[in-house]
Amino acid sequence: LFFSSRRRHTRSSLVSWARRCVQETAGTVPYKAPEIAKCKPFCGFSADVFSMGIILFCLISKAFPFDEAKKKDNFFRHIKQERYEKYWEKVSESGCVFSDTMKDLLNGMFSPNPMTRITLPEALEHNWVKKTIKPTETEARK
Repeated sequence: LFFSSRRRHTRSSLVSWARRCVQETAGTVPYKAPEIAKCKPFCGFSADVFSMGIILFCLISKAFPFDEAKKKDNFFRHIKQERYEKYWEKVSESGCVFSDTMKDLLNGMFSPNPMTRITLPEALEHNWVKKTIKPTETEARK
């Protein structure tokens, strides 16, 4: 945020600016956090973590974790109700298999409540992100 020394910003003008920023939405439906899907004001950082969870899931599984972050979605409904075991059961039925560590990270990123959703610094410190992957002999030769 750049503040010009020539213009005095009052608290109310900054709050007004912030409200405009977090009420305007754009993007593709499958990547939108539930608070955006409900057209409610939202925290951009928390919504971005949710979207990054979608991208991470897609990179690992080559599929979307759900169609839309709304209760009517058969997969997201379990996340909304914080029934993560049931959600992962349905995911595994569709042929996608995730490690427990990966599930834990995605559960935090997919939290339906933006106030309890994992933050980006917390995600970067997560065991799944920090684990060391040893290259195979073929990869080591390249």
